Amino acid sequence: MKQPIKPQIDQNAFDVISRKKIFKFSLAVIGLVLFLNVLLMIHSVEEQEKIGHLITAINNQRMLSQRIIKSVLGFEQAESLSQKELYYKEIEFSLRQLSTTQEQLVANDFLFQFEDTSSGKLLDSAMPYYGEILRITGKIIDEKALLLFDERNKLSLNGDYYLRFMDELLAQLSHYLKHFNQNMVRYEIGTAILIVILIVSEYFFVYIPADRRTEESISETKNLFDIAPTAIVIVDPKDFTIQEINDAGEALLQLNYDEALRMNLQDFIPEETKNQIQHFSEKEHEHIIKGIEANIRDLKRNEIVCLISVGKFNFGGKEHLLIGLADITAQKQSEEVFEKLATIDEMTGLYNRRTGLVMLGKEFEKAKRHIYDVTVCFIDMDGLKHVNDTFGHSEGDWYIRSITTIIREGIRQGDIGMRFGGDEIVLGLTNCDEVEAEHIMNRIQTVLDLIIEKENKPYEMGISYGLSEYKKDVPVSLEAFINYADERMYAVKTLKKTTRR
Repeated sequence: MKQPIKPQIDQNAFDVISRKKIFKFSLAVIGLVLFLNVLLMIHSVEEQEKIGHLITAINNQRMLSQRIIKSVLGFEQAESLSQKELYYKEIEFSLRQLSTTQEQLVANDFLFQFEDTSSGKLLDSAMPYYGEILRITGKIIDEKALLLFDERNKLSLNGDYYLRFMDELLAQLSHYLKHFNQNMVRYEIGTAILIVILIVSEYFFVYIPADRRTEESISETKNLFDIAPTAIVIVDPKDFTIQEINDAGEALLQLNYDEALRMNLQDFIPEETKNQIQHFSEKEHEHIIKGIEANIRDLKRNEIVCLISVGKFNFGGKEHLLIGLADITAQKQSEEVFEKLATIDEMTGLYNRRTGLVMLGKEFEKAKRHIYDVTVCFIDMDGLKHVNDTFGHSEGDWYIRSITTIIREGIRQGDIGMRFGGDEIVLGLTNCDEVEAEHIMNRIQTVLDLIIEKENKPYEMGISYGLSEYKKDVPVSLEAFINYADERMYAVKTLKKTTRR
């Protein structure tokens, strides 16, 4: 019996069909990844805007709470009715702004959505102190009456506690933003790696079996390579000469394709990073490394902060290194800005009180372990209230900035300078005894005298200070350590007033 003829399938045609399917599938996956990446970027922008609004609101609360307390003290000390009326209006306006912003913070449920943070609880914990500020200052608004001594102390104490909670909220938001940006960078790197894997897989399974590499296949691979949103460079692992580079890579390194193929990646990356990648390439059982942060330079020698990922793959018949360069310069700058907002006093450029006390506490512990000497200098600006009352707060701000600039430039690297209060500065002079501290303050006083002579202001400028050296044989607390310097400063200030009379 004659056997039926079975249809013969051309194996080459079957391979072509399979490769086309794989090619189309790869493009579809890459398109989906890019679409998801766009959605993720939109979410990132919205999230950062939310956090930015919250940080602005919290900074407003910090400023307004301090302004209210300062205005209440001004109201108490004002000698004329016109001055009292000015301070009364300032208190009324600031209190209204404080209430409005606080209501917005409470109404915004974003703070309560953070996982593994206590931001919502911090806001709830700050409410009693906020309420006390409203109650005490409300008495001035309703009665235009002076506060009792106990009420003034309560207002100052509640203001300090409220400020601490706002500082902690600001720190938590900055910490959250930092981790959020880090996660976004990881997602970007993951997207780049996924696209790279797809490209490499397509190259291996589609074009190698065909046993030829035509100009058309190279062009198609280059097109896929170029749509990657992250800069990618393929280099020879032996000498780091650039074999391929995508459009994002050309834009990042500020060169064109022909220039890139004549150059070496070592011209752009630090020696330490090059050695790290070289060490990875020599390990047989490791095929990918990511999370290398480095400061690279483009062709114009501009510095760029990048997160680098490296993978091994076959290119042109031999192993090459595929290097992804994610530009995180903007994220790093954002982190620095938010860190500065959380730790630096905006007017003076010195550490704020909370940060300064933490840093001074660490140095204090070193002194207790006999590592080195520490001397505290408590500085008070002479006559600041008179300047504010007589010449206005703008002039008072100039006075503060001028004094603190001289102090900031006069202390040594490694010393700690913080704004302790409105007109009070505390210095932590590390590895420094009282004699050396006196020399430092004399240098500062010399520069200050020159500024006083140059500016010729219609009021007296100056500082009073007291020194406190930690004595290893007399154990004291950090608070007592600072208070002793404060007492010595006050004695100097009193002597100045007596001498003037």
